[in-house]
Amino acid sequence: MIGDRIRQARLAAGLTQDELVVKLEKIGRKITKGGLSKYENNGSCPDASFLFALGSVFGVSAQFFLSEPALSIDWLGFRKNTKLRKRDQERIKSRVISEIENYVWLQNILVPDIKIKPENPIKVGNFEDVEKAADKLRQLWDLGYAPIYNLANTLEDKGCIIIEIGGIGSSFDGLSGWVNKKIPVIIINKDVSKDRMRFNLAHEIGHLFLKFSTDEIDKTEKYAHRFAGAFLVPSVMARYELGAKRRSINVRELGLLKQAYGLSMQAWACRAFDLGIIRKSMLKQLFMTFGKNKWRKIEPVDYYGIESAIKFKQMVIRALEEKIISEVKAKRICPDCFIEWTQQETSLSRNLLSDLLKMPVGERDAILRKAAEQASKDYLEDTELRIPSLIGEDIND
Repeated sequence: MIGDRIRQARLAAGLTQDELVVKLEKIGRKITKGGLSKYENNGSCPDASFLFALGSVFGVSAQFFLSEPALSIDWLGFRKNTKLRKRDQERIKSRVISEIENYVWLQNILVPDIKIKPENPIKVGNFEDVEKAADKLRQLWDLGYAPIYNLANTLEDKGCIIIEIGGIGSSFDGLSGWVNKKIPVIIINKDVSKDRMRFNLAHEIGHLFLKFSTDEIDKTEKYAHRFAGAFLVPSVMARYELGAKRRSINVRELGLLKQAYGLSMQAWACRAFDLGIIRKSMLKQLFMTFGKNKWRKIEPVDYYGIESAIKFKQMVIRALEEKIISEVKAKRICPDCFIEWTQQETSLSRNLLSDLLKMPVGERDAILRKAAEQASKDYLEDTELRIPSLIGEDIND
């Protein structure tokens, strides 16, 4: 219905009805809050000129408001902190609906035979069940026990829809649900660190594919947390890396394991305790070290692996190449697909200093080190870059 689309666009833009009324008035279209509410509740139907005005405010075509939603989404709940307001939660849901609609439409055309496993949720009633469930899901998805390279893309290959959103701060981690009761979807905050993103993805997998024996939120969250750690680092690998029993663990060792598996140092410490590798006293000692050095929020070691969803962009580009969609539609549903590489490089060089300063120290150092290595290689291979008088070459050669 038209009213549902108007409300979706407004919430996606993060506007209240009062704020939308003001924006419409600024472009010469007056309407009361009551009149807008009547439209949103499908109590009356707006005329074409009003839809064009709304399109101007939201940056969409008037046709958007006339299109019927092609799917339903059963959301399972937010993973967030108390700072995320109800209004922001609704905004996040509304922001992703159109992208999910386009995603499902393209997937049905390009990969219609994709299947999701398991078809039935795995029942869990305790932490031992959770560990077994993590191993079972890895087995069903043929992932083995090794570290998972790019978890987001791996989940996409298994049929999950992964939507990354930014600009919402750190109060939001993840949201999951089922599209048309059969396709899993995970909404993830792309502005957090890569290891946190991976943990959030694994946590949401737990909510999607586990059937908890309790309705208590606290317990289900603890089970999902345990599943996330077990899915990213199976128990057999944790014991292989750390040993069956340890009297102590050095934080440097946890840093190396973080870089190998994409699981935070603190999560590794908890994993070791959960599996009985270390005692509680050792866990407390490790967290005292984290706290003393102010590593609880920003750890001293970063995870440098790739962690990003690429399926939607790939499908858009493929659909365009196979003339399934027009270039106009492709640019409308995926503007990021058409950012020229040369523009990206120019933008990066122009804003390199400010971009680097915003990065964590470890990530910034890694980029600078790589750039220095490449510059050294270019210098040695290209004689025109050298200063002859300094390296003993004849300036007239």
